[in-house]
Amino acid sequence: MVVKHSSQDAFAPHNLPWQGVLTKIGSSLDGLTPSQVRKNQEKFGPNVLPEDKSLRIIRLFFSQFVNAMVALMIVAALLSLAFGHTFDAALILGIVLVNVCLGFVQEYRAERSVAALRHLLVSKVVVRRDGTLVEIPQDEITIGDIIHLQEGAKVPADARIVSAHNCSVIEASLTGESLPENKSADMLSENTDVADRTNMLWMGTTIAQGSVEAVVTAIGSRTEFGKIAVDLNEINTRREHFSQKVSILSKQMGAIAIVSAITTFLVGFFLRGFSFADISIYTVATLVSALPEGLPVILVIVLSIGAQRMARKNAIVRKLAATETLGVVSVILTDKTGTLTQNTMSVKYLALPHQPHVACDDTSKTSQVLFSQKDEPLVLHENPQLRMLISIAALCNNVRVKGTHHDVAFQHLLGDPTERALYLLGHQAGYHKLAAKHKIKKIDDLPFQQDLRLRASLVTGKQGDEIYIVGAPESVLQMCHSVQHGSRAVKMNHEEKRAIEESIRELSQKGLRVVAAARLPAQKESTKIEVDYVKKSKGMFVGLVGMYDPPRPEVKEAIIRAREAGIEVYMVTGDHPETALAIGKEIGLVPADAQLSSVLTQKDIDTLSDADIYSRAQRACILARLTPEAKLKIADIFQRHGKIIAMTGDGVNDAPALKKADVGIAMGITGTDVAREASKIILTDDNFASIISAIHEGRTQFNNLRRTSIFLIMTNIAESAALLIALLMSFPLPLLPIQILWLNVITGGFTDFALSLEPTHDDSMKVPPRSPQENILGKKALPLITAVTLATTVCSLAAFAMFLPNGIDKARTALFVVLSCSQLLNMVNLRSIKRSAFEMGLISNKPVLIVLCFSILLLLGALFLGPFTRALHFVPLTVSELALLVVLSTGIFATAEAVKVYTRKAYGR
Repeated sequence: MVVKHSSQDAFAPHNLPWQGVLTKIGSSLDGLTPSQVRKNQEKFGPNVLPEDKSLRIIRLFFSQFVNAMVALMIVAALLSLAFGHTFDAALILGIVLVNVCLGFVQEYRAERSVAALRHLLVSKVVVRRDGTLVEIPQDEITIGDIIHLQEGAKVPADARIVSAHNCSVIEASLTGESLPENKSADMLSENTDVADRTNMLWMGTTIAQGSVEAVVTAIGSRTEFGKIAVDLNEINTRREHFSQKVSILSKQMGAIAIVSAITTFLVGFFLRGFSFADISIYTVATLVSALPEGLPVILVIVLSIGAQRMARKNAIVRKLAATETLGVVSVILTDKTGTLTQNTMSVKYLALPHQPHVACDDTSKTSQVLFSQKDEPLVLHENPQLRMLISIAALCNNVRVKGTHHDVAFQHLLGDPTERALYLLGHQAGYHKLAAKHKIKKIDDLPFQQDLRLRASLVTGKQGDEIYIVGAPESVLQMCHSVQHGSRAVKMNHEEKRAIEESIRELSQKGLRVVAAARLPAQKESTKIEVDYVKKSKGMFVGLVGMYDPPRPEVKEAIIRAREAGIEVYMVTGDHPETALAIGKEIGLVPADAQLSSVLTQKDIDTLSDADIYSRAQRACILARLTPEAKLKIADIFQRHGKIIAMTGDGVNDAPALKKADVGIAMGITGTDVAREASKIILTDDNFASIISAIHEGRTQFNNLRRTSIFLIMTNIAESAALLIALLMSFPLPLLPIQILWLNVITGGFTDFALSLEPTHDDSMKVPPRSPQENILGKKALPLITAVTLATTVCSLAAFAMFLPNGIDKARTALFVVLSCSQLLNMVNLRSIKRSAFEMGLISNKPVLIVLCFSILLLLGALFLGPFTRALHFVPLTVSELALLVVLSTGIFATAEAVKVYTRKAYGR
């Protein structure tokens, strides 16, 4: 799809210089003032695509009538009307309306839950307003805002580029072009097609490389993206294999209901000789009662409730199916930085060639960094090597200060955590003021190159132009042919290189992230950094920076919980093996005596077979110095061995691995928009412990669906069996059609919904993950289903036979009471299919308690409220008779408790 230029465009920002665009829309490089923001937001509205909520609600309501159960109940009403049962027809239609309203309320709640999640997924964008950088939600952007985007960011609105640094953009979502488009601020001719407007950014596209500053020219439905009514932010609610399992279960239960209804009709009409009118209405009523019409709705409710609970635990679900998939995760492949650690980098040591390590004080406690060697203070201006290392740290980054913070701290900075720590080191060493004084400034910036494992900045000053390099020590060391000693360069020889490698090892063993700094001569009269030039150049090694990122205090306990739940945890990081091993020991991922030889590295991945990689990885638990491509390979190897993978990621290059994983988990704080788009879950706190909480919730929601399904099956089969067997035993019609339908209201309206709200049980994390192939109704549930169904059938028929000598109406009343009470008790009992109902209690699930009380009131109303009693053809029961029937119903409850004891002994808790 290629979007063409429209000659009707009233405003063509691509055909104006960017200065002219700013003038045209009343903005400036400092951005909008607060009053301009308010004025533009009132004039242009929020940066969202419009949707007609009222029409959606109306459609949702009327969709409740497109339902097999509703259709059958309407048929029953029409049959009643045709055969002269006007009151019954009216009552049936009333019940239809009640069911429709219940379905509408439940689905509306589920839809609101998904809408709330969509709101939580709104991206944050860095904009300059009134001269300061601020971070705002995407929907608050307005025309005239100056936006700052970096690699991996999603473009939030149409914008005219002001400046671009090595910037390319993936525009396939709009133009169909799969290759990234290089961007610049140059003015274009008026008739340039949208696909060729290289000085524009389009809403919904993605920054593939570099950074860009642009002024917003269109938002919401006024964007090119909005014109074709496509919304990439729409949450995908496809339900995958889980939905298929529910669909199969629904069809199986539906088939049982249909066969039972047909059998009922044949027995009643041909064997018992009931009139066609009576048996037809009766058959339709039994079919309505037996159909599992609530199961698909319960699926949406269970998943949306689970997603809401996860959101409260800092895990936002982008795809509802992931709620259930988390419950079967058997392997977690997690990043280290920011996930296992706190992502608050601070520089602790500097290593300079032929000098003792330089210690840096705790920069979080002082606004000025102090240096020392062997506990002796070190003066910055007296050490040219240290001064150059600080210079590179201060300038070789793309960090920006958020807001107007005078006392700049780590949390006030925007950018990559490693770069933020480098910037902060330079700032606290006073370098930025010094650079301004000596007119040292950055001309161009080369973002981190994954293949080179380094980044670069072109800097100009009194001594001419230079390229500063920061990157992985191995990569930087490989490109260096000299070492800085004092103010001069010394040729890199074997001894020099070995000494630097030893410093790398020493810093890494302390659990520090180590980066190396180097300098290159710049190309003559060049204002751009060419990647090929950097690749071919011979650099001068300056020093090493060791940064500490403390582990999150809750991670150690989270790893223990994961292992108790049968989940394997692997650290997958780009850090040095020694660093990864030190952190792994600190968080309890590997034993304290684990050796470096146990760590799997990129070199191992490249040389070992897939079988050996899998074997080594299982023993190692740590995979270090891995590229994103290797992460993808590791995920594939684990999946081919039958593992269900949850994998974390944050960068652009992590997207393929996140898509490959069964559950891709993107970082909400440090993650790029590309990573978030490729994921199924976003961690708003980037915390490993939140993954474990989300898995716990995923297991809970599957258990909720399972217990709800068991309840529906017990209810439907027991009712159908009791009514059919009564006919085969030559009893009169055991219940009238209207009584069957009212029974369905009492026991099938809110009961399944209440079970779907069951809170998390701690014991769900004491067992291994279930098999992905395991059906909703596993073999462990069959004894409970069988026993309770038989007990319900026997007890209800016994009550009917016991009261039949007192008249058919009393017998029907007794049967109705037993079926109602037993099913309500089953709801209480099925809060757990293994633990005793007495152990669970009622207070921990208030919806079950509320529904129980409400259903009992409906039952008592049917038995003792005159108009209801007469309409439903019931007769009053004495207190002793009612007590007898309740005791009979508790026998079914006792049967379920006995089966649970058997199940615990047979299968374990």
